Amino acid sequence: MSRKDTTSFEKLRQRALEMLDERERTTMDDFNGDMRRLLSELDTYRIELELQNEELRLAQLEQERSQQKYNQLFERGTVAYLSLDDHGRVVRTNPYTASMLGCPRADLLGKPFSRFIHFDDQDTFHLHRRQLKRPGVLATCTLRLRPDDGPPIYVQLDSSVNEGAGENAGGILTTVTDVSQLEEAREELLTLNRELERRVEERTHELQKVLGQLLHSEKLAAIGGLSASIAHELNNPLQGVLNIIKGVGRRGRFDAEDRELMDIAATECRRMRNLLRALQDFNRPTSGIRAPMDLHAVLDSVLLLFGKKFKNSGIVVYRHYADDLPVAYGVGDQIKQVIMNILANSIDACPSGGHITVATHAEKRQVVIDIADTGSGIAPEHRERIFEPFFSTKPEVRGTGLGLSVSYGIIKDHKGTIEVDSRPGEGCRFRILLPLRGPGRKAAPPSG
Repeated sequence: MSRKDTTSFEKLRQRALEMLDERERTTMDDFNGDMRRLLSELDTYRIELELQNEELRLAQLEQERSQQKYNQLFERGTVAYLSLDDHGRVVRTNPYTASMLGCPRADLLGKPFSRFIHFDDQDTFHLHRRQLKRPGVLATCTLRLRPDDGPPIYVQLDSSVNEGAGENAGGILTTVTDVSQLEEAREELLTLNRELERRVEERTHELQKVLGQLLHSEKLAAIGGLSASIAHELNNPLQGVLNIIKGVGRRGRFDAEDRELMDIAATECRRMRNLLRALQDFNRPTSGIRAPMDLHAVLDSVLLLFGKKFKNSGIVVYRHYADDLPVAYGVGDQIKQVIMNILANSIDACPSGGHITVATHAEKRQVVIDIADTGSGIAPEHRERIFEPFFSTKPEVRGTGLGLSVSYGIIKDHKGTIEVDSRPGEGCRFRILLPLRGPGRKAAPPSG
């Protein structure tokens, strides 16, 4: 009953008592009339009170149904619900929370919720609570919980201040949503992105390498043309000087010392003439005709020529030839020149002796020649320049810097590739790849 209804009823009751006290001073008719009005008013109020009581009963039933629905949602929900006090202790929770944390529901009540939060995420939870200092604020954060019987799980906390009345007021109402699958998907996406970035970086590196090779090829072609032109201009006067020296030497009378000087001058002229010929051949080493080659026979003939140098340098040569090596097409003397240049470098890299291994095999429609030594190796800053003309780490009296450049031009002219792998102090490995052309045949067995 409302305060207004109670006040009206009391007034009506007081009025009825006053009328009864004065009944002796009134006539019976007057009394009966007043009493009938009073009873009529009382009956009206009684009906009104019954209607109000019915409304209150229906409202109470609706409230009970709402409370029942809320309790069902709270108890049977597939989301964790928590009610925390001002100190962060669990006041109320639902069964799903206990299932998520892997412990009995009773063990949660009265315990600090921070106990179940991953150590590395404690600060995140502390900042989350600080955001809820005033009513009406909804705070959200993502952190990891530590179940008693499993790995950490990622959850999202959505919290607000409890604005209920009475003993329910204060504290924090929190919804805990498992977002582990979303987090796993995010981590997988990050992993895929990192893998994509790695592949893009690798591909970019490969493209840069190819671009460098193309630029290097263009550079070699330009230098080859220039060197051929310079060699042509110098070759004729040099040959004239050499002829004059020879003629003077034949006609003149010189003592032993002057004769030695004349021989030295002629030798240097011939050396310069050979260098100029190498420059002329740089762009197109030779004009030989390509034909089927027995690479094993080619290798054996070059190794035979270097036999004395190997022995004098204390170098042991190992041969590992493929049993069935397809036929390669090329200019035999040019390939010999490439192998000789590489072996000469290997000998110079092993001044105290060592091993040189020569091997062959087929690979993806290509014939591969591997020449590896156990010498001093190539410094990283020199490895990218070894195929440049006139680049050499040897003393001037021992190298001109054209051997590997000419070799590069020969292999390029054969539509092949030449690669090098080396580390200082760990030797050097040259890899020559020549494309197959024509039908394959078994190579001749290695000699020696």
